[in-house]
Amino acid sequence: MAPTVQKRTRILLTGFGPFRSASRNPSWDCACALETAFRNERPDVSIDLAFVPTEYDAVIELIPTLHRTRPVNLVPREKVADDYEDERGVWRARTEYSEQFSRQTWKPESEEIEPYDIILHIGQGHFGKIALESAAHRRGYKSGDHMSRLPPQQAALKEQNQEAEVIHEQKLNEAEKQLATDLGYPLPLEELGISGEAAAQYERLESTFEVDLLRKAVLEGLESPVNLVCSDNAGRYLCEFIYYASLAELQLRKCYAPQTGKTRCAFVHIPPVSDPTISFDISVATVKKILQVAIEQIR
Repeated sequence: MAPTVQKRTRILLTGFGPFRSASRNPSWDCACALETAFRNERPDVSIDLAFVPTEYDAVIELIPTLHRTRPVNLVPREKVADDYEDERGVWRARTEYSEQFSRQTWKPESEEIEPYDIILHIGQGHFGKIALESAAHRRGYKSGDHMSRLPPQQAALKEQNQEAEVIHEQKLNEAEKQLATDLGYPLPLEELGISGEAAAQYERLESTFEVDLLRKAVLEGLESPVNLVCSDNAGRYLCEFIYYASLAELQLRKCYAPQTGKTRCAFVHIPPVSDPTISFDISVATVKKILQVAIEQIR
């Protein structure tokens, strides 16, 4: 009898570009390091990478695409260069970084795309800990992104019949800011006939992993102790926004493609590269163990 060939586990990793307090975001370097490690060590695992500019509009554009198509050639895998600062010390996400984003190519939506088994979003968090996030919210994002915009700012401005040009967060009055944040992540709930209590369930979505059990298994498998925690506050910034977007797309998939199976999704915050207690290598090793445990849990 021929041996059973195990299906390859398909994984998507995302990492962010720089933002106001992080001239070098470790999340993208971590994603790249993990892809290389699994490619060299685990032929039973296939990993795709997606670079995400730290902008609400980029998340709104990219995440539905990632859930409906499959990356063919995500570039670059190399680490981000160190020379992107302009004369004001402000990173230019819409030039060098967005060029990386726009060069990503995708299979057309008309092709039958097998969904990912695991989607893991990685972001920069706080010093002294690595955090598995348990949930994300649709609304309440009051901090401007790397381009000083709120989500989805353009829609808010159009509703008030204002110019649809780029208007920075600092130039909005309080009412305009509140309108933008109240809109939150755009979802086609009305088009899908979702209203009332069913729609209310989309306001807060939880991880499709049991994060407490995942954390416990990871800590048991690590060679050295690390401060790995479970968190129910992902920060109401781009990290929570992308996490919510992904969880929402998974929930919506049940409406328009119930036959596609169940993708598991999680978010992990790793410390800044300057953290004196948790090095970047420790962060990579911990997230690697998170992935290893997650793979075992879904098989």
